[in-house]
Amino acid sequence: MALSTTANKVIFNGNGSATVFPFTFPIPAASYLSVIYTDDADVETTLSPSEYTVTGIGSASGGNVTYTRSGSAIASGTKLTIVRTVPYTQLTVLSNQGGYYPEIVEGRFDLVYMALQQLAEIVGRYTVSSISDPTTEQSNYALIQALQQMDLLTTDADLLTRVSGAYARLARGNPGQYLGVSGGGALQWQTPSSLSFSGVRQTVSAGPVTTAGLPSLLPSTTTATLNMTSQNVSSTYPLVATAAGGWSNATGAPVDTIGYSTTNLTWTGLTASRAAATPNFLYVTISGGVMTTGKTLLAPIYQWGGTPSTTSGQFTFNISEMRGYLGNGTTAPQVNLVFVGEAATDGSAVISTVAYAYNGRYASDWTATLTNSGTTAPCNIGAEPSLYLTKYVVKCTTTDLNYAVGEMLVNGVFTASTNSSQVVPYVGTRNVIGIPVVANQAAINKTSGALTVAFTSANWSYKFVAERGW
Repeated sequence: MALSTTANKVIFNGNGSATVFPFTFPIPAASYLSVIYTDDADVETTLSPSEYTVTGIGSASGGNVTYTRSGSAIASGTKLTIVRTVPYTQLTVLSNQGGYYPEIVEGRFDLVYMALQQLAEIVGRYTVSSISDPTTEQSNYALIQALQQMDLLTTDADLLTRVSGAYARLARGNPGQYLGVSGGGALQWQTPSSLSFSGVRQTVSAGPVTTAGLPSLLPSTTTATLNMTSQNVSSTYPLVATAAGGWSNATGAPVDTIGYSTTNLTWTGLTASRAAATPNFLYVTISGGVMTTGKTLLAPIYQWGGTPSTTSGQFTFNISEMRGYLGNGTTAPQVNLVFVGEAATDGSAVISTVAYAYNGRYASDWTATLTNSGTTAPCNIGAEPSLYLTKYVVKCTTTDLNYAVGEMLVNGVFTASTNSSQVVPYVGTRNVIGIPVVANQAAINKTSGALTVAFTSANWSYKFVAERGW
């Protein structure tokens, strides 16, 4: 017969209704027919001839395969492939001076060309090197041999990369990372740039709060145990911490690692007999979004720059770098670590706690009537006062010094002492801000400009604000 088509295969997508599948190429014998079912997981099954019926075997124009899977039409997402596969052997013998039968000879030619079409279909499923680059094939073969000898890829999901002219293993990354190119051109796993909620990068970003908006993460005490479990963490009020990790050398964007928990965390084995001035400092380390609790007796060091301490257990955060380091006695590797608070203890239990301010920010409630006796507020920033900004804000509640009700002065309060007045100074520690005892509190008269005119204390209220900013 004449072969008017080069096809030897046809693929049908299941639609839940079709059961008859036509083919338009010749299949000389039923033994040359294969019917392959592919399920929705791309698993292929070559069907037994008893599972389908076929017409058109030996016909030059083809025929039909009738097939159902488990008694019904094949579903969407599945496939049926009809393919002709002829043998690569030739068993016909033409004897010298024997009879000549053209249909026998033509049939053998048909099988030769069907075999060629069969090979063309197989080769068509592979990538072929450029015809103008005859060395590609040998180069690829040499590469495959070299890789087999190197045995570089030792773990599932390892990748192969090229570094400085040599092939190298790139170990699998962590969940949430992506492949990027470093500033030096090397392929590496990178963490997506994720700004923390407030723009403050080294902080507890969110968690359970009181009605005043202050952290309610830590219980105030424990009973007969030096283990402490956080409180009020839930899917409604998850605990979220953000560890700054510098900037991406590929994009220049901030690289922050965020940890997240909807269940309470526990700090175990706190050191006994630690007063509030020298407490257990509580922290979490973050990896792959998971927070692991830790503790130390060393207050964290926050500095603008310099060499991190290598003292074992000492955390140093370089603000200008936006990176944290944890000493191990010899070196100080970079870590994703965030301090969340403090716990003071007696011989057997926790006697007081401090939960650090979320996002490094604190604002007290308004307190009526100014006081000259000195006052403080628990900002709980967790860093020395030189590293955070403090505001002493007073608000007019009854007209005074020509200020209207609701008008505020921010860091504009003086000590009233005639011409020797000065701005009221701040006092503070890592967790407390306030003002000292003063003779009187005063301000510039709004309209006359007169200096250091004493407030009518009952006409004003006050609050404290502290902001770390980094």
